[in-house]
Amino acid sequence: MAKKKKINIYDDPYAGAFLVYILEHDRIMKSELLPIANNRTGEITLKFLESRGLINIKEESKPRQIFWITLTDKGYNVALKYKEISDIEKGLTPEPENNYGAPKESISVMKKT
Repeated sequence: MAKKKKINIYDDPYAGAFLVYILEHDRIMKSELLPIANNRTGEITLKFLESRGLINIKEESKPRQIFWITLTDKGYNVALKYKEISDIEKGLTPEPENNYGAPKESISVMKKT
């Protein structure tokens, strides 16, 4: 029997997009996420995020069946990091002034050599 590979959140190409979308909308219906990915892929991503404790999926059956998705505390923190990375990539936030707390002088010296 083949050993099942553990999947990292970064291995799922839609996980970050889903988390940021939920972060920006607070609470969403499951159907809102499915246009981001096709139904099958979206379902796999949602089950993965739920199994990792990043989202909650609650079913409401009145007046019709709706699945509401919210972030857990852990999911909120992960989504914030994804959003921060996305904003930096898009140029929406200033670049960090230094590298992991290193003094600016040491960074300029490193660049000159």
